[in-house]
Amino acid sequence: MGAWGTGPFDNDDAADWMLELEATGDADALLLDTLDSVGQGADASEATCAVAAIVWMLSAPDGEFASATKRPIPAPILTVQLRSVALRAIGHILAEDAEWRELWEDADEEEPIQQLEHYRQLLISDDHTPDPRSF
Repeated sequence: MGAWGTGPFDNDDAADWMLELEATGDADALLLDTLDSVGQGADASEATCAVAAIVWMLSAPDGEFASATKRPIPAPILTVQLRSVALRAIGHILAEDAEWRELWEDADEEEPIQQLEHYRQLLISDDHTPDPRSF
């Protein structure tokens, strides 16, 4: 993964995922497929795409988050199914032996891990409209 920052869209995998999102005719299916692909032992690329998917699905319904993602694609309705699948993916990504987590820890970068913990809390809470400036 080529990365130029610690943000969820500051890497090649997330950029490629967003291009795929723009091109797809079924954003909901792509989102579920991306999140479902993250299982125990997922590689960093799958996890990185899932993090981008999670941030996109948490984007504000009025589109104000589009400036942070640089993509004006409206986020999906946050259903119980989406929350559940996303929370399961986050659990795998944040596992102590997960490649994504290990890569950030090896680089002495805690911010991406803390951000993902924040996204988990947003999914658990009733308030799922984050301030885009927090990303």
